[in-house]
Amino acid sequence: MKAKKKQAPKSKKFMIDPQMMTFVNKMGTYYESFGLSRIGGQMVGLMLIVETAISPEDIQRILNVSRSSISTNLKMVLLHGGVEEVHFPGDRKSYFMLSDRAVEQSILRKINSNDYLKEVVNEGIENLKKKGSKAEKLFTILQWINLDKEVSLELLDKWKNRTNKNKN
Repeated sequence: MKAKKKQAPKSKKFMIDPQMMTFVNKMGTYYESFGLSRIGGQMVGLMLIVETAISPEDIQRILNVSRSSISTNLKMVLLHGGVEEVHFPGDRKSYFMLSDRAVEQSILRKINSNDYLKEVVNEGIENLKKKGSKAEKLFTILQWINLDKEVSLELLDKWKNRTNKNKN
C-alpha cells in the first residue's frame, strides 16, 4: 500500500521519551496476553505513537532488541497486527506503519476465523452423528460461533459507519 507521504522519513533518529516508552511496554504486555509476543505488541504500540512509517533499524534501536527479533516479529505483526510494509520511491529500505484499516482488518480476521471454525465443527458434528453419538457440545460451540459472527458483523458495520462519519 502507499504511505500517506511520498518521501521516505528523514534519517533523523526517532526519540521516545520515558512516558511514551512506558506506553509502548504496556502495549507489549497487553498484546502478550492475547498470544502475540511482547516484542510484537511493543512494535504495534510504537507504530501507534510515531507519526510516520518507521524502519526496522529504528524499531530495533528503540526497543533495544536483536535484529532477528525484529525480523521475526515484523513477520508476525504483518500477518496479525494490522501493520503494513511501506516503500518510498528512490529508497530501497522497507518501512512499517500501522494500517489505516487495522481495526477493520482485525474484525474481518475474526469473522474469517469463525467461518473456518464453523466448517470444522460442522464436520465434527457429521462424524459424531455417523457414529451414533450425540454432538451436544459441538452444537453449543456452533451456537457461540454463529452469535460471535453476528455480533462481529454488527461491530464491523458500526465501525465503518463511525469512521466514515469522522472522515466527513
